[in-house]
Amino acid sequence: MTLSTENAVFLSYASQDTDAVQLMVEALRAAGVNVWFDRLELVGGDAWDRKIRNQISECSLFVPVISSNTQARREGYFRLEWHLAEQRSLLIAKGQPFIVPVSLDGVREGEALVPDAFTAVQWTPLPRTEVPEAFVARIQRLLAKQETSKAPAAAGSTPQTGARIRARSRRSVWRAWAIGALCACALALAVKVMIGSGGDVPNTAQRTPATSTDKASEGNFIAVLPFVSRSADEATAQSNAFFTDGVHEDVLTQLSNIPDLRVISRTSVMQYKDQTATVPQIRAELGVSHILEGSVQRVGSIVRINAQLIDARTDSRMWAQSFEKDVTDVFAIQAEIAKAIAAELKSVLTPEQQERLERAPTENKEALALFINASAMNTFSPEQNKAAITLLERAIKLDPNFTKAFVRLARLYLMRGSREAATVAMGYAQKAVALDPKSAPAHHVLATSTMAMGKLDEARLYFQRATELDANFLSAFKDLSVLEATAGRLDLSFYWANRVMPLAPNVSYSYYHLGVPLLTLDPGGRANS
Repeated sequence: MTLSTENAVFLSYASQDTDAVQLMVEALRAAGVNVWFDRLELVGGDAWDRKIRNQISECSLFVPVISSNTQARREGYFRLEWHLAEQRSLLIAKGQPFIVPVSLDGVREGEALVPDAFTAVQWTPLPRTEVPEAFVARIQRLLAKQETSKAPAAAGSTPQTGARIRARSRRSVWRAWAIGALCACALALAVKVMIGSGGDVPNTAQRTPATSTDKASEGNFIAVLPFVSRSADEATAQSNAFFTDGVHEDVLTQLSNIPDLRVISRTSVMQYKDQTATVPQIRAELGVSHILEGSVQRVGSIVRINAQLIDARTDSRMWAQSFEKDVTDVFAIQAEIAKAIAAELKSVLTPEQQERLERAPTENKEALALFINASAMNTFSPEQNKAAITLLERAIKLDPNFTKAFVRLARLYLMRGSREAATVAMGYAQKAVALDPKSAPAHHVLATSTMAMGKLDEARLYFQRATELDANFLSAFKDLSVLEATAGRLDLSFYWANRVMPLAPNVSYSYYHLGVPLLTLDPGGRANS
């Protein structure tokens, strides 16, 4: 069947609900209803993205399917579809049917994580295993109502003219929003600069920097401050410093995978390395509810890690613990820290999430030791980059299923900057994704290496998958923002830029990513070619 956009129904849903949605499609099409529904897992790229946008802008009815799966996913392409539908609804006359929400799994309107426009209309609760005739009849009535309410076109007007007017209107809306966002960001940055330089700023701004939105009131926002490296002597100071940085990054990554926990980016917290900052100051600048501090010392084969969790709202310690184990048990220590914080913050872990936290990266102690030694090197140095690669390649020979080693190898090859190195990196990244399809870092490094090879459409899908697997993956948000701005998709660029801001509120590139889409517009509101 060839589907047109005329009098069409657009179904938007999470991929986990495909079976239930397929039943709806079959029932509606059997009744003669023109249905279009996306299948993100089957297609991708610019043409697919444009097709979805055109369908949402031209369809007669938009049917979002709300379920326990959409509730559980804080990130997903379907949420962008919902946002686009809500934006279009603002241009539709009051009382004209357009958004027709469907609820599965008993999800109630008052508890649903949906745009405001979805709660302003009647919902249809449906079972997963059948599609009642009453639902099909309702869709038919709403489509018929739209047909009878269509007014004749004005003299001299054509459908193409109307489409151009709508397109210009949408560009104007986005441009207005872009200007407003950029102005707000510029003001916030200016205030922050003035505060830092001792400028004449009102006392209220000094007490609460403009970059902070007090995200702590919205949930558990945590800043994992750079761990302090404690060396026994100068000879081991540098290697222990790099090892400590690796421990800090891994703990931050572990915490990113805890439900309902938003983790401030590593880039944002690194400004506090070797700096003295009070808890109230950090809370004001980052808008966090909790702060994790720690120190690391490696002496021979023994590693000592101290960690404490602070409630930034009261400047009081909630939890603290010291660990002293063999260095090959460092990942077990990191898992213990993450589980302890999850317990303190009342975050319930599913059995799968618990298993991922506790899973050792490898059972091969020799391979793990090689990985740890590679982590203690300054890989920005060409010589040490090469030495670390040698260690990691030995590690994957000892354990061909060592996912973290494949991810690290791909990153190290990408640092070399050549196309040949990017090809090698992509091979290692593909292996990492094959070993662990739910690894966000593996998908991100695959996206990065794919992009280095010039395959932007593939890279986009891998970046998006990384954000679905880790709602705190700042690097993926940044890369997607730039990629979409380059491609001229300004709404998507702003969408991903806005995911950057809460996780890096004190970093200049957050403002840059909001400003880039605006710079791609000419004064007429069109994307520059």
